[in-house]
Amino acid sequence: MTIRLNALCFAMLAVAGAGPLFAQETPQTPISDRESPRILHVTDRLNRLPEAVRSLEAFHANKAAGKRAEPAPRVYAVGMMTSFRVLKNLATSPIWETKEFELKATSDIANIWVETGELTLEHVTDADVAVLDEALLRTTPAGSIDATKGIVANNNAYFGAPPDVDGDGQLDILLYDISEGTTDGNIYIAGYVTSSDLSLFGGGNNKDILYLDTSPGLTSRPVTELLSTAAHEHQHLIHFNYDLNELTFVNEGQSEWAEVLNGYLPRPMTYLLNPTLYNIGLMSWEESVNVLDDYRRAGLYTAYLAERLGPAVTASITRNAGRGRTGYEAVLTGAGLNYTQVLLDYHSANLLNLPRILPNFGYDHPDYVGITSIPSAVTDGRSVQATPPTTFSVAPGAAQYQVWSDVQNFVLTVDTSDPIATIRSRMLVRVIKEAQDGAYTYEDLPLPITNRLFAGSFDRIIVQTTHVRPELSSTVSVGLSASWLTELTGSIVSESFDDGSAISGTFFSLSSGASGAVATRFDPPADSRLLEVGLAPFYLNQFAGAGIPADAGRDVELRIWAVAPDGSPGDVLFSKVIEDPRAYTGAQLTLNHFTIDLEDDAEALDDLPASYYIGYGETGVDVNYMVVGASAYPDEDRSFVRRSSGQWGALWETQFEGEDEGAFPLEGSIIPIRATFLVGGAPVANEDEDVLPRRTALEQNFPNPFTLTTTIRYELESAAHVRLTVYDLLGRPVGQLVDALQPAGRHGATFHAESLASGLYLYTLDTGADVFTRRMMLVK
Repeated sequence: MTIRLNALCFAMLAVAGAGPLFAQETPQTPISDRESPRILHVTDRLNRLPEAVRSLEAFHANKAAGKRAEPAPRVYAVGMMTSFRVLKNLATSPIWETKEFELKATSDIANIWVETGELTLEHVTDADVAVLDEALLRTTPAGSIDATKGIVANNNAYFGAPPDVDGDGQLDILLYDISEGTTDGNIYIAGYVTSSDLSLFGGGNNKDILYLDTSPGLTSRPVTELLSTAAHEHQHLIHFNYDLNELTFVNEGQSEWAEVLNGYLPRPMTYLLNPTLYNIGLMSWEESVNVLDDYRRAGLYTAYLAERLGPAVTASITRNAGRGRTGYEAVLTGAGLNYTQVLLDYHSANLLNLPRILPNFGYDHPDYVGITSIPSAVTDGRSVQATPPTTFSVAPGAAQYQVWSDVQNFVLTVDTSDPIATIRSRMLVRVIKEAQDGAYTYEDLPLPITNRLFAGSFDRIIVQTTHVRPELSSTVSVGLSASWLTELTGSIVSESFDDGSAISGTFFSLSSGASGAVATRFDPPADSRLLEVGLAPFYLNQFAGAGIPADAGRDVELRIWAVAPDGSPGDVLFSKVIEDPRAYTGAQLTLNHFTIDLEDDAEALDDLPASYYIGYGETGVDVNYMVVGASAYPDEDRSFVRRSSGQWGALWETQFEGEDEGAFPLEGSIIPIRATFLVGGAPVANEDEDVLPRRTALEQNFPNPFTLTTTIRYELESAAHVRLTVYDLLGRPVGQLVDALQPAGRHGATFHAESLASGLYLYTLDTGADVFTRRMMLVK
């Protein structure tokens, strides 16, 4: 039976070049967020130009010598005309040109000017000016530090006074069509400030000016999208008054936080979902790599400081003349806080975000509730009993996280690869222990850590390895190993069919009340029980134009169905409602599964059939409907979709309304659901560790899919010369993990895939007598 879905194209948040997303809601006009088209942030580059540097130096020299402009209050009247110099070709070779402007709004602290050509073309209307006048000069949204004041007044009250180089006490805000100087229509410059305006040496206007872009016309790009830019750039202008040579990271962090201070949403912290992206020098500025992640990192660090210091003290960083760490440390010390301790807490907050349990390990601000990092390595302590020596690098000021679940009597060894005192002193290890009753404790340990025992039973052990010297430039290589006891016998098998990403153009919503659902068939190993399920739904509030707030509830009902005689999902065998624990972000093509632990439901799951469907559906209690993104899987049609009629249809036969008859965009795909099984074991005391395996076997790697490293376990019935090799799909070896004589028993090796591309790989165990091969998925 063909299932038909009504299709609607949404503009995807934070996915450059993403294709259409489909949902079954009333058609709406796609709305671009502030990072699509790609915003080119030019203020930092403009202020590194030689003339801008000279102008800023001259301004500070005049200020130090007391040579300030004499107060020259001027009567400004709406409708008056004047000329200003503005920059064009900002993305290529910025040059000045003169344009005529009309004064459209004024107050005692700022004037709003619009270039006359933009008024003639009606790119800026009186209604647009009214919105800008209200937000810039009078009131800000709910959630602002002071909603009764505009952006300019709030920034002045908290960050400080602007330079006021012309002595009139008023900021001039210029709206004109900023010329990017490039033929790439996907590049957009929302606004800028330049220190070239601060003296006669810079070629600018010798005034305090904030420039905002009107292109491609505020009728097609809403004027409200300029407001967060105005808050951001105005902080930069204020910063000119206090600092000659601040780190870009600090300055941009203050500007990112200025947006939040004024009630505007921060960027989605998507970089936390990739260990490679957050293992970047904290105060570095990797503009050539992904400048948006730099802005996110700087904004999040400043937001955390605001949690600890409060808004007034955090804003004072702008006025502190210290550079980089020096400025941060001065402000923190003045507030009675230790810089290194705050850095450790910041990284713990990004992983755990549990302020109600651990007050310094999370965010209370509503815009940051729910954000969490993805650990660089996660080990299920039930499946193995040791992490063999593994090496990883930590960038200055960054942290890496290793997590172990369900372990007892945990023994840890950590040291730098270069074991000298100066290198060791750059690192601190925080061990966070989650007890079985949900209580947390932690210890901060210097290196080296040698066979340190953490006695007891733990739901989780988290090892946070932090480079505490962000002002340095070199990473530190760290070696780690661990061992523990486990309460489970048997082996852990993880089963998944997706490739770690959703296919652009395959998105649809489950807007059918409680009847909407999706399911994927699993054929678990014999003598196994279901331990965990991984789901990766999206929600309507993650997509532009949905009109649902970011903090809307995201509940999901996990369901397990029997297989009906016709092969579709039949009777419901198990269900459980869960609130999605993942941090809120805009939708991404990369899948981010969350795990549902089913150990407490073992009795209810004790008698599942040999094959069954695992999936999820709506609870029917809200309008933040789940959105499904299918993943490529051409092997067989294992998934089904159920719509409001209550009838199931095979995924490969699902058709979107409006498509040509017989067109099935979901053919060759699967609903991305994952499951973990315990094979041949039961929760018993671990008393037979020395019993030799009865057979030679190669286990499924864990985790799988994986991002950087994964562990491969195997058993040898008798001593043998073992070769454990990883191959790509062309049969080329990409890693030789073992090539040695080994005794009978359980063994393991860690595969590091930092230099490899995402995709399927094969790994082979060759004992001379037997050859075993399995496949694994690398997702970056």
